Amino acid sequence: DMNTSVKNICFSVYIYILKMLSGQDDFVVGFLTNNRTVHENGDKVLGCYLNTIPVRVKIPYVVSWRQFQQQIDRRLLEIKKHERMLLFEISQIVDEKSSGNIFFDTLYNYMDFSMIKDLDTDDLVNSSVVYEGHQDTNTLFDFMLDVSMGQMKLTLRYTTSVLAKSSDEYIFAYFNNILDQIINEPDNIIDPDSILCDDEKELC
Repeated sequence: DMNTSVKNICFSVYIYILKMLSGQDDFVVGFLTNNRTVHENGDKVLGCYLNTIPVRVKIPYVVSWRQFQQQIDRRLLEIKKHERMLLFEISQIVDEKSSGNIFFDTLYNYMDFSMIKDLDTDDLVNSSVVYEGHQDTNTLFDFMLDVSMGQMKLTLRYTTSVLAKSSDEYIFAYFNNILDQIINEPDNIIDPDSILCDDEKELC
């Protein structure tokens, strides 16, 4: 019904989680891409083919989940032509003196190894999410989703100087609530209060 991919839906969830955590609606995030060769048997070639490109997303003030997802789909389609461009090269275009990442401190990494069963959007309706907890990292907030085994496994990496370790519970609740609304209530106008976990709603 949404005519999109699991990867794009989960990216939408990730972006809106950032809004819930920060209160902001304009983000530049790192989007991990796979630059592995597109030739036959390219998935069998050994080596690291990952690249990270910056993606800017602005969340409209009043928008339905369907409209938001369509916006995300268009944005990811726009940047697809640049996904093989190295982050170093992009940095050099913006600032010739730059030698590294000057764009983002939060990262989205969707892992789906093609040799194992792919997860499609129908699977999202009945799938459960395995939460791996969080790990410390040098970036502020990394969101890693692995669907390689036909099951969604979410791992968070963040620095505790920005988010408390207890943030896991809230983030996982946001993930479930946003995903449920995108799939089951796509034409509803987004209401941030409906995404809050039970503890937060009691404080409102």
